[in-house]
Amino acid sequence: MSADEPPRGGIVATIAEIDAAPDEATLQAVLGRARAAVAAEWDRRATPTPALAAAWSEAMRTTVATVARLVGRAEAPAWTWFVSGAVGRGEAVPGSRLETLVSLSDDVDDAGKARALVLAADVHAVLERCGLPLDGHGVLASRSRFCRRDVSWEDGIERWAADPAADRG
Repeated sequence: MSADEPPRGGIVATIAEIDAAPDEATLQAVLGRARAAVAAEWDRRATPTPALAAAWSEAMRTTVATVARLVGRAEAPAWTWFVSGAVGRGEAVPGSRLETLVSLSDDVDDAGKARALVLAADVHAVLERCGLPLDGHGVLASRSRFCRRDVSWEDGIERWAADPAADRG
């Protein structure tokens, strides 16, 4: 099946394939089929636009998780990846930009955090090679501001919630 051909079983089947991808080449091919599935659904006009946006968002979130797994393998610290913005809200369309964040376990030391930043940059490089654009405003897990230990995220969220206008991050 070519990358431009929609898969049998539609976007749901493709998301499962994204999750199971064993390598970057397979992931790129499957993501191409996911795009084709979304385009085919759009052309048929049988699926409501919000449902298509939610499905594409799930494909993008699953791709981030898969790439983090593939890149991290044995060297990844105790981390959790998050996607924010339109993709995180389930409102993405092909071409939407990825905003990524990482929460590190509190026991990750400074060397582990430095390694996490390098691995996050590797994740972003793979995502770009897969044709997924990254946030142009720099909301990327490869930046220290968006790669924090759990306690730092908790403290930041408390400050932001207490006075959003005064503390922007």
